[in-house]
Amino acid sequence: MRTLLVDDSKTMCGIVRSILSPLGLNDVEEAEDTAEARAALDVAAPGLVVIDGGLDGALDLVREARGRIADLPIVMISADPAPVASREAKAAGASVYVVKPFTPDVLSQRIAEAVDGAGARSSRAA
Repeated sequence: MRTLLVDDSKTMCGIVRSILSPLGLNDVEEAEDTAEARAALDVAAPGLVVIDGGLDGALDLVREARGRIADLPIVMISADPAPVASREAKAAGASVYVVKPFTPDVLSQRIAEAVDGAGARSSRAA
């Protein structure tokens, strides 16, 4: 499954890639900002999006990706632990919201929840 990883931190991209790899998610395209991510969405639809919620336009990107692919699993990672931030992300269309710092197990579990939830949504729609 092609994964679009949107984060301006190369360190965070490396951390997330190291968590994605054991899940069999090795086809990862990185975007440093939401403009790059939009261009990547135009080229080919990903099967999973992982986005840094701290980026300018992150919620707009989530809305756009959700509008294009209704059952797309979208994982938003953010340093903001406030419940309102999680609610806003989910209202925009994020499947799950993960607060930094996180453990590899937590992120793996939340990615699995997002992917499993997308499968359930698409089977209900069929």
